[in-house]
Amino acid sequence: MTVGASAGYDPVIDDVGRRVAQDGSIERAAAVPGLFLAWCVNLGLISEAVARDEARAVVRLKVREIGGGEFLVAACGGVLDDRVLSADGFDFARRHYAAFEDFVRASLATPVEDKWANYDRVAPWLTARLLGRSRPRRKFEWRPWKWRK
Repeated sequence: MTVGASAGYDPVIDDVGRRVAQDGSIERAAAVPGLFLAWCVNLGLISEAVARDEARAVVRLKVREIGGGEFLVAACGGVLDDRVLSADGFDFARRHYAAFEDFVRASLATPVEDKWANYDRVAPWLTARLLGRSRPRRKFEWRPWKWRK
């Protein structure tokens, strides 16, 4: 989906290389974009090329053998851009990534770590945005005893 160099177009959503000096290590620099990318992989919002070329890494990510930050660095060269995401994924990232960063930094302990527990905390926020909601829905709690007479 790479578009030519039109005015104001930036194909890069985030770049670990730009964050390393600020965050102090590659692991810390890859944590926030890695959480986002893991969610994109799980929802099928990555490009067909990445899904095809990095099929083994995609499976390892989906079964939580590796984290999103590791996937971002190893499979995508540390760059989250329009080559990594599908057209829908890139459009979503352009609209919501900055707010996602703010949400992550406000919701998780600093420094943010690329852990599946953190993913489980931020994924509902992303999914709510994808579905057009401002907040995640409450978890459904099955209580059959409430229906009994």
